[in-house]
This record gives sequence, C-alpha cells and structure tokens, in this order.
Amino acid sequence: MVRNLQILILTVLLPLISYTQVLPGEGSVLNFRIIGFTTSKDHYGGSYKLEIAIGAYFSEDSFTRNIVVTQAAPNNRIIAEVPSFGTQYTWRITASSTLKGELHHFSTGNTPETDTTKLRLRILKSSKEYKDALFFLDGSRLLYDINGKPVWYLPLKGGKRISAIDLKLTSFGTITYLSDEDAYEINYAGEVVWKAPNNGKVNGESAEHYHHEFTRLTNGHYMVMGSEYVAWGNSTAKNEVPGPDGNDPMPKPKTLFATLIEYDDLGNVVWSWKSSNYFYHSDLVNYVYPDTKGVMDVHENSFYFDEKEKTALLSCKNINRILKIKYPEGTVINSFGDSYPAGKPPVRNSLFCDQHSVRQSSKGLLYFYNNNACNMGKALPTVLVLKEPAGKGPLQKVWEYQCTTQWLDTSKLQSVKMFNTKGAPLPLGQTSGGNVWEMPDKNMFVSMSGPYSKLFILNHNKKILWSALPEKWNDRTQTWEINGQYRASIVTSRKDFEKLVWNTENAAAAK
Repeated sequence: MVRNLQILILTVLLPLISYTQVLPGEGSVLNFRIIGFTTSKDHYGGSYKLEIAIGAYFSEDSFTRNIVVTQAAPNNRIIAEVPSFGTQYTWRITASSTLKGELHHFSTGNTPETDTTKLRLRILKSSKEYKDALFFLDGSRLLYDINGKPVWYLPLKGGKRISAIDLKLTSFGTITYLSDEDAYEINYAGEVVWKAPNNGKVNGESAEHYHHEFTRLTNGHYMVMGSEYVAWGNSTAKNEVPGPDGNDPMPKPKTLFATLIEYDDLGNVVWSWKSSNYFYHSDLVNYVYPDTKGVMDVHENSFYFDEKEKTALLSCKNINRILKIKYPEGTVINSFGDSYPAGKPPVRNSLFCDQHSVRQSSKGLLYFYNNNACNMGKALPTVLVLKEPAGKGPLQKVWEYQCTTQWLDTSKLQSVKMFNTKGAPLPLGQTSGGNVWEMPDKNMFVSMSGPYSKLFILNHNKKILWSALPEKWNDRTQTWEINGQYRASIVTSRKDFEKLVWNTENAAAAK
C-alpha cells in the first residue's frame, strides 16, 4: 500500500532531513491558501521573516513593491495565508543574521467551486470565539474558514470533478472521504495515501459498495460502511421462489443491507459485521413493505465506533432504530426506536424519525440529527441528546434543540433540488442527511442538510454562536439560492490543522 511506503520513509528518513529543501517547490500549483513555507535554516541563529508578493518577480525592486504578506517567525518553518486562488506568488524567508533570502515562486490553483461569484458560504452570524475554526462542506468539496472564505479544495481526479461525502480531518493529520462507492485517505495536497480495498471480501461481490461513513480510528485502522444484497426470506434459503404460475422459478427480490468493515493499514479485514444477520434474527422479519410485500430496506446511514467501550452504534433510518453492537463479538446488545411485533402494527417511538449521524458524547450520551420526517410539514428537524437505560428500555431525552428557519428565505426552500448519494432527486421538502458534532468545548456544530442546508454552532443554552448558509448563483434568475448539503464537518484545533499542513510538507521533503 502507498501509505506503508510513506510511513517507512517518514519514520526512517525524516529525523535525518534538515529541511534544506525549499517548500512550496519552485513553480508548484497548490490547492490551498494556508501554506507551510520552509527554507534553509540559518545556522547562526536569529529571527526569521516571511515575505509574499502577488505576481511572479525576479528582481528585488519588483518584489518589494508588491509584498502583501509579512510575517515574523521563530524559525525557518512558517505557516501563512495568501489572499486568493488562481494567483501567482513570489516569496522568501530571510533571517536577521543573513542577507536577503532567495526569491521563490508558486501559484494557487482554482476550480469552479472556488469562484466566489458563483458559490459562497454566506455568514449569517459571525463569531470571534472560533476564529481558527474551519469547515469541510461536501456540497462544494471545499474547506472554509470562519469568515466563509474557501481555503482548500479537493483536486480533480484524472482531470475530472469528483463527488465527495463525509469529508473530515483525522487525528493523523490526513483527510478521509467517500466518493463513488470508494473510500480514500488523502493528504493536504489531495494525494491519496490510502484507499480501501473494495474487493468484496466481506459481501462476496465484486466490490464492497462503501457508503455514508468512513472513519480512521485512533489505533490507525479504518472503519467503513459497505453494502450487500441479500435475497428476501431466510438468509440460508434458496435464491429462487415460485413464478406467477406456480411452476417457473424466478429470482427472489433482493434487499439492501449494510456491512461494517474494519481494515488495518495493509488493507486486511480485521473485523466485519453484517446487518442482514441481525435482521433475520430480530423482530424486523415481521415487517414488509405493504405495497410490494418485500423486505424493508432499513437504510443504515451512519455509525460511530467507541474504541474505549468497544461498542458500535448503527443508525437505521427507515425503521427509526439505533443499534448498539458489542465489539468484536458482533452481538446486538441494545436496540432503540421502533419495534415490529409479530402479527401487529409497528410500535412507533415518539423521540425520533429518520435520524442521521448518530454519535456518542464525551459524557457517554447518544446524540444525533433527527430529520423528524414523521412530522413532515409540521415540525423542523431537531438535535437530540439521549441517555441509555441501565438495562433494557427506551432512551431518555436529556436535551433537544428545535432547528429553525431563522435567516432563511422560506419561499425558496421548495425550489432547492436535493439528491441522495446515488444522484437521484428526493421529493420536494424532504430532508436528507444532516449531522451534528460535539465540539471540544461541548458546544454543538450542526449541519441541517437539505433543503435547509444551514450551518451553525450551538451552545447548551440553545444560543446560536455562529451560523452560515451555503449558496450558489443562479444565472437565469440572477439570484443567490441555497446550495444543498448532505453533511459537513468542523476543525476546531489549529494544532490539528497545522499537523495536516506539515505532514504534507514532510512527505514532500522526504521525496
């Protein structure tokens, strides 16, 4: 795997590297505006200064007349931000005990998404408290700062624009995301450092069909959700049923189930779990779609793995259920939500419906984004925090926030076209996706998903501390419209972000 070669290079060679290599490299084109600059170290000591000018210059006079960034630093490695994408820059680092540094050159690239006349993140409520916060948005494949300015974009793949969901920063200073049923880990420059095998070893097909959630664990492993198609009926039954005339056999209708797969960094399957095994040994066999008499698609749409507690939470949207799975045994030790007794109508829970992005808080509480679809047209989505019972029994509501349409033009909501992960349009007004993250200060970052798509930071007194709205320009109507989002993630730690920046620089220096 590519990752293993890079790890070997970094662990063996980096201690020997004195960072004499100048970075960014001469003539390089960067997909980011917050940049790690490195130059030769001044062996005589002294302070350092970074200077950046807009344009490509080779003379001292031209360079000094166009300097737009001047930044002091204690050493020869400095992180700084340049003003814009699609621009050429000249830079140097000087030390107090040396002559003026040599001039170097790079440029920032661009994509249609970085054109802020076509796509923007409009700030609805600003915040000084989270000045270092950054936000990944899957609808634009961009990373934004707290002021709504794009600072990074996902590069093209093979010259083509790619889809991306579940973009987020890992604790290892990398970025993970899902695209077209594949799972990737990349560095800041967009280079793939690890890719999930997707070889069908778990589901028995030609590919694992990854979807919804991909996470790098703190032990260095990876966990991702996949799919398997299982014939309706008993999982061990023959894959044929009598035809319409009672004689000619026909294939059984297949139902989509989820898999959870844990890989090591070599791509070996360490652990796996199949929701089909749970389905056929639970009350869910008692319920079928009334119109087709087929098995219900439970639609697993998120998971959360607690490495300390050794449990996994799994959200099943279509049956309004959350499962708690013991690891590594794979046994379901608790089930919350709707139930399906034999010969009776489903028993609906009154807490949540079409939930998404289930997670566990630092205090051991369950929290998630409740799309509230059972009350479509009557109530907006909510953020729910729930406490598990000591034994069997329902979840107990600890805290709830009712989302609002504050700052939104509700007359435009029905015109927003939302799409599922397969690219198919959803019914007007239907919510899809959405997520919530507990931040280190215990406040909540919320992405409302479509058709609302509003982002906000919320404290436990239910006060909005920051909010923004992704928008796109409509040339036909000459107006800004909501740019539908599926999910978003937040980076709150400047230290974690700088790890992402320097990891990429270190890898480049080791080449």
